[in-house]
Amino acid sequence: MKKLFSVLLAAMLLIVLTAACIAETAAEPPAAMFTVNVTQLLIAIIGIIFNALLVWLVKTVIPPLKRWLKIHTTNEQQTRVWTMIKWLVEAAEQTITGYAMGQKRLEWVQAQLKARGIEVDLVLIEAAVKEMKDNAYKEVRHTIDTDVNVSVDDGK
Repeated sequence: MKKLFSVLLAAMLLIVLTAACIAETAAEPPAAMFTVNVTQLLIAIIGIIFNALLVWLVKTVIPPLKRWLKIHTTNEQQTRVWTMIKWLVEAAEQTITGYAMGQKRLEWVQAQLKARGIEVDLVLIEAAVKEMKDNAYKEVRHTIDTDVNVSVDDGK
């Protein structure tokens, strides 16, 4: 049933995208000869194939991989790796300064992890960056709130 639904959905998408390409071609001013621009159609087909591949990857490959990692690593190992990722992200932030240096910092963190024999997904590094930024925001917010309260108390 799922396969039938998937095939029908893919067919409907193909029909809609084909109709859109034909309508776009019909909207153009008439040419001396009848020409068909298949570029849009090919791009749509490639997009559908890519999205189908991505859905297959997410549904079939990722869950078993997560289970395998859970089975083959302990909580202590996972915690160590997470702590190391956070430290390396903070170190990259401190040592590689400048505007728009995010890609260079990411490459440095990945190189440092690889040198230690650890390969992780980009998602974990991005999560560590987000956590670092959230913590910095909280500290700044706390400092601002504290300074406002101190200055209000001094004014009495």
